[in-house]
Amino acid sequence: MKKTTPRISTKTADFLTENFKTLNAGTEYTVEAFRVLCDRTLHGLRGKFTDGELKLIIDVFNSTALTADISGRHLTMQCMDGMELDGLDEKWAVDRQTFTCKLQTLTLFEAACLEIWANGFWYGGNINKDLDIEKHIETLTQMRKKIKGVPEMTIKELNVLNECELVARKCEYAATQGKLDTLYRRIERECGPVAREWNNMAKANTDEEEIDALQSSLYAEIDKIEDEINARPPTPFHAD
Repeated sequence: MKKTTPRISTKTADFLTENFKTLNAGTEYTVEAFRVLCDRTLHGLRGKFTDGELKLIIDVFNSTALTADISGRHLTMQCMDGMELDGLDEKWAVDRQTFTCKLQTLTLFEAACLEIWANGFWYGGNINKDLDIEKHIETLTQMRKKIKGVPEMTIKELNVLNECELVARKCEYAATQGKLDTLYRRIERECGPVAREWNNMAKANTDEEEIDALQSSLYAEIDKIEDEINARPPTPFHAD
């Protein structure tokens, strides 16, 4: 056992004394429990992200100082800024939409564990001096052995990929549905009976033919989006 005297805030001290017999007992338990929970959480995230996505996460934490008060909230903000401002999605060959959807499905604690994991690459006390990023991401990648007669991709790994694709499809569907809703609202607002009546009362320059043309163009855009939806491949299913 190693001795340490961590500095904690008054709120944290109050929390520990409220839930444990002594402040010291609470501190020992939470520190040890956090390590166990973090290890188990990271193990559960194995295979969720591609190698490129993991390297992108590590990359953005090169200049990020972790703050306890916003733990779990650094990850998405930093990754989004890294892709938008520094083009890290292109650097690491990452599909931005798919990666963003994966980040959005993380719980706050999962995100916090990933933040600590990425921070460890740059600032951990036991890091390799050569900063071997390939070795660091091994803890979160699906490692597989090539054995004669056994498919390279296991059923578990296939399910992981299907799950990622399913998440991406859900995000894509939500975005597409948002576009359709916007177009339908425009038709109702700009081409519906109320809009036509208001145009007549105001004696505006816009005549019925122009409104009809606008309505036709909006419906044509809706038809185009719906055709794209119908042309998409079916949603993947989990392997048995």
